[in-house]
Amino acid sequence: MQRVFVVRPGDVVAMLPSVMPYLEKMKRWAGGRRTVDDIVKRILNLECNLWVTLGLDGKANGAIITKVEEYPEMRLLHILHAAGEAGQMAGLEDELYAAYDAFAKFNHCSGVEFIGRPGWKKYVEPRGYKLKSVSYEKRFEQPQMVQPA
Repeated sequence: MQRVFVVRPGDVVAMLPSVMPYLEKMKRWAGGRRTVDDIVKRILNLECNLWVTLGLDGKANGAIITKVEEYPEMRLLHILHAAGEAGQMAGLEDELYAAYDAFAKFNHCSGVEFIGRPGWKKYVEPRGYKLKSVSYEKRFEQPQMVQPA
């Protein structure tokens, strides 16, 4: 049984209720950068792809948001967000990373990139990912508001 798939654009609206808990987790982990509405808008506008992972019962147990990032000299599949049930990766990681690679190659990407928590190391190093940098951030006491264009 296939347990990882990219949701076709025409099926996104029907799939959203089953992945809403994972979109809420993504919002929390985004640290104020994006709301659930922002994530959904990007999916509906075809800026990003919604992926779903399924448990052995056939029900959604996780969601992933990716985007094909266009750099001046190459394209990379960028994994923007991932959230799921505890233990969801057990037995799923081989299919998941093979799906990332296949999707990236289908979209003429030169590779896959993401920024993640240190815990991802155990999943990604065996699949050829190398640590290139660590992301740090500083928050101002008073948030700066983005002015509409």
